Amino acid sequence: MSKISRYLFNWILLFYIPTSLAQQQIPQVLYPSSSIEIEIGNLFGPVEWCPDATCLVAVVEEFQASPRTVFVQVFDTNSGRLIANLGKGEYIQFAFSPNSRWIVVWSSLGSELGFLRIFSTEDFELLFEISNIEPFDVLWSGSSEKLLWSDYHTNTLNLWDVGTEQELLEFASNYGSWSTDEAQIIAVDQTYRKIHIYDSTSGELLTEFTPGGEIKRYHTNQQDNRILVEADELTIWNIDTQEKLFAISSYEYPVSWSVDGSIVFSNSQNGFYIYNTIDQVLISNGQFDDIRIRRVAWNSTGTYLALAFTMPLDCQNDCLESSFVWDIKLSKIISIAPLQQTVYFMSWREGFNQLILNYSYNVVIWDVDQNQQLFYLSTVDARFPVRTGFKLHKDGSKLLTWWDHILKVWNIPTITGD
Repeated sequence: MSKISRYLFNWILLFYIPTSLAQQQIPQVLYPSSSIEIEIGNLFGPVEWCPDATCLVAVVEEFQASPRTVFVQVFDTNSGRLIANLGKGEYIQFAFSPNSRWIVVWSSLGSELGFLRIFSTEDFELLFEISNIEPFDVLWSGSSEKLLWSDYHTNTLNLWDVGTEQELLEFASNYGSWSTDEAQIIAVDQTYRKIHIYDSTSGELLTEFTPGGEIKRYHTNQQDNRILVEADELTIWNIDTQEKLFAISSYEYPVSWSVDGSIVFSNSQNGFYIYNTIDQVLISNGQFDDIRIRRVAWNSTGTYLALAFTMPLDCQNDCLESSFVWDIKLSKIISIAPLQQTVYFMSWREGFNQLILNYSYNVVIWDVDQNQQLFYLSTVDARFPVRTGFKLHKDGSKLLTWWDHILKVWNIPTITGD
C-alpha cells in the first residue's frame, strides 16, 4: 500500500475526530456468558430470531445432498433442539409477519413448481399452503393481513388475503411493494423499464412512468408516497403526481435512503454525497480520493450514518479497512470504532445510538454518543469464528452468531444506553 494511502487513512482517523474523543480511554466492557451451540447442515440462507427469542429460524442445506436440498428449520435457543421443519426445496426463504403472529415460507423446488406456506409462530402449525407456483420477492403488508409475491412461472405479481386464504388480484408486473397507506401497490413492469402504480383494492393501473434505462432497484419509505429509483440516473418520484422530484446523474452502489426519506446517501468514485431530498440540496460532501465505501447503515432517526470503507480504492491485498459514523447535521465524522479490519456486517441496535460490528473474529457494540465500546465478543481462540454473521435480539439479552454449520446463542449482560 502506498505511503499516500496510509497518510490519508491516519488523516481520517485523527483530523475528523475531536481530540477528546480520539484520546478517550475505553472502559471495561461486557463479555458474554456461556452459550448454546447448535450444529446444523451447511447454513444456506438467512437466520432470524423468533419474536420472543426462545427459538430461531434458519435456512439450512443438507450435507452432500444431490440435488441440493435446503430446509427452513426452527431451533430451540435454550436447548438447541430442532423444533420443526417448515419446508424444503432447492431455493427456499422465509419472512415473519410485522405483527410476529405468522411466518411465510416459500420455495422453488428446482425442476418442479414450488409452494408458499403460512405457519403460526405460536406452535408452527401449518395454516394454509399455495402450490404449483414459483414465488420470489415475497412481502407482507404492514397490517400483516396480505401478501405480495412475484411468480417466475407466470411472470406476474400476486396479492393474497391471509385471513380468507384467497387470491385478491394479479398484476402484469414484478417486485411489488406497498404505498404508505397500503392503498396503492408499486411494481416494476415486465420489461424492467417502467414503474407501475396500481390501486390495491380494484387492481386498476393508476399510472406508470419511465425513470430512464433499466431499473436496477427501487426503494420506498414509510413517511410519504415517494420512491427512490436506481436506473440510468438516481431519481426520486412522487407516485401520486408522477413528478420527478430529484435526480443525480452519477452515482455508485451502495445507495441508501434514511428511514424518514429526507436524506439520500450516494457513493461515488472520489468519496460520497449526502443530499437533503426535501430541500434538494447537498448537505455533506465526503471527498476522499482513495476510499471505497463498502457498507452503510442509518440509525433510526436519520441523524447518524455508519460507513464501512476500504482503501486504497483498487485494494486487493494489504488493505486498510475501518468504519466511522457521519453526523448529518454537523457534516463530519463524530465517532470511529477502534479497529482497522474488514467489517463484514454492520447494524444499529434498535432504540439506541449503538453500532454493532462484526470484523474478523470479533463482534463489538460501540456507543456512538459516548464514543466507547460497550460489548466485546471474540472467538479468535475458539474452533468456530463468527465472521459470517450475527444478530442481536431486540431486547439485548441474546446474541446469535453463525459460521458454516455452527449456530451459537450467547447470553449477554444487560447493555444500557447510559
